[in-house]
Amino acid sequence: MFLQMRSVTISRLEVEADDQMGLGKTVQSVAFLSWLFHAQQQYGPFLVVVPLSTMGAWQMQFAKWAPDLNVICYMGSAKSREVIREFEFGPLKNLRFNVLLTTYEFILKDRQDLGQIKWQSLAVDEVCL
Repeated sequence: MFLQMRSVTISRLEVEADDQMGLGKTVQSVAFLSWLFHAQQQYGPFLVVVPLSTMGAWQMQFAKWAPDLNVICYMGSAKSREVIREFEFGPLKNLRFNVLLTTYEFILKDRQDLGQIKWQSLAVDEVCL
């Protein structure tokens, strides 16, 4: 799966990791973004959209498999997200993070702010679909 993701990225196509639950798609996705960062010098920003119920698991996998990536967990109240944007994002042309980990609902709520960012990659957990 990782090799498939790697080869289609080089050719700028989309890939879908479609298999049964419990086969490591989260780890493969994290490893793929880490490969983009380390091997391809693509530093993001990467947008990772996951269900709120899996946010902690995704954070743990990033910490374990991609500790060099600066991952922001984008959630909370409107005021909390405003603070994150103000102090964690940095200027649009020089963002301070590599990965924004969030949910579909928060993307909808903050689409004006998040829509200004030129995302380098998008990963969507299939549970969101």
